[in-house]
Amino acid sequence: MAEVKPVLIPTRTRHKIPHDSCYPIGAEKTSHALAGASQFGDLVLHFRHDYGRKHDARQYRFLQAGYSTLYKDMASRFPDRNGLPLFSEWQVEVFPVPRFLRHRVQQYILNNALAEIRMWLDKRIGTRLTGSETLVFFYDEDTEEFASRVDSRLQPDRV
Repeated sequence: MAEVKPVLIPTRTRHKIPHDSCYPIGAEKTSHALAGASQFGDLVLHFRHDYGRKHDARQYRFLQAGYSTLYKDMASRFPDRNGLPLFSEWQVEVFPVPRFLRHRVQQYILNNALAEIRMWLDKRIGTRLTGSETLVFFYDEDTEEFASRVDSRLQPDRV
């Protein structure tokens, strides 16, 4: 009997990061946790360097899920090297953390963040508003606490 491989969310970018950092989770675990979401077939995955962290060096953004109509418009104009869209309306982004935080952050992602992303996606079934909305996860090294927030820039429907 042939082994059935699980479907993975396609990885579109994977930035090189410093040797003292690592990505806290990979495509396989992320895909497995989000497999039943209605947007699963539209999701793309990015592993990106967090250039914004320079402003707050002790707070680490490590994961985010987002919806953006800007990316939908860009999808056909910017294919990857295989001719597939580099961008999608729905995407998950993973950001590096210091190696010493990897295990702690990964446990939080597996126990909390991916379930929260799944619920966030399920609540947005059929979203067609213009703009963007992002669910962002952080770890604050000073308080040793995890937090999430939703950044919404969706425009109301105008009839």
